[in-house]
Amino acid sequence: LLKDEGLTRDEKDQYLSYISRGGQNLLNLINDIIDISKIEAGQIRIEMEDFKINSLLSEIFTTFIEEKNNRDKDSVELKLIKGVVTKDFKIHSDPFRIQQILNNLLSNALKFTDEGYIEFGYRLNSERQLLFFVRDTGVGIPIEMRENIFDRFRQVEESYTKNKEGTGLGLAISRKLTELLGGKIWVEANEGKGSSFYFRIPINVTQSDDEIDNLLIKNMDNFSLEGKTILVVEDEDSNYVLLDKILKTKKAEVIIATDGASAINIISKNGRPIDLVLMDIKMPGINGYDATKKIKELRKDLPIIAQTAFNMNGEKEKCLALGFDDFIAKPFDKETLMVKINKWI
Repeated sequence: LLKDEGLTRDEKDQYLSYISRGGQNLLNLINDIIDISKIEAGQIRIEMEDFKINSLLSEIFTTFIEEKNNRDKDSVELKLIKGVVTKDFKIHSDPFRIQQILNNLLSNALKFTDEGYIEFGYRLNSERQLLFFVRDTGVGIPIEMRENIFDRFRQVEESYTKNKEGTGLGLAISRKLTELLGGKIWVEANEGKGSSFYFRIPINVTQSDDEIDNLLIKNMDNFSLEGKTILVVEDEDSNYVLLDKILKTKKAEVIIATDGASAINIISKNGRPIDLVLMDIKMPGINGYDATKKIKELRKDLPIIAQTAFNMNGEKEKCLALGFDDFIAKPFDKETLMVKINKWI
């Protein structure tokens, strides 16, 4: 067809573009098959080193801005969110494999998002873990497909996605690589409402514990609780008014319970999903200890942070032994509170 002398220059360029894209897709398929085969044969090496995570993400951002433009996705905004603003922040992990996972997730997001936004980045928590995320406003994933979306050759098989290019191996490779890095990957998505992919990996940061705490506090200005619902269990008016204000400035949805019985009732009704509980200890009727015990029977995985003015020796250990996930002593500043919440939510 390209030898046809009647073709215009634009037509030739278009056909060459088709050939180039087809060749690249074939190369991607071959590379993915090689990668998944090596992973399953135990031949993939994880090579750990110190590197600047922000620099790596900036390079990925630049690459996908170009890719977005090449795909004529002008209606899609690409956003990068760095969990630590310090330029020289270093971690000890495998930069090539982290980039490979993010590339797979971003390629997927770009493939299935025609308007809106794609945002990616990471958060650092006090457990010395990085939580990476890739969120989009694309077609989403049907509920029945979430369980096996990371299987080999698995794609969203709805009619509106069948014309999308892809090998069906990218997510399977990403899961295997995340596991090799000692982490976990998962998806939160609804059909027609976009997708959010997360993967958490342990890291050996080069900074001390005190430096990490300072970094976490410095970065709380950028921390958002948008889309999260927090139950505040507090019988003192002044305390829950303050907590309500702090949490809402971070865009959280806040539910107030003034005693333990009300908190248990809210959780048991299971209406709005609760992401975290801030539990006062000393309350009339059912106290914080007993309320937490009952709530954990209802939802074992729900993070509950004890908050108390009685910061005596052994109080924290007592709270943890009785089922609380964490502890914060009153009075506390909003930065310290956000660091605690960031750890669990």
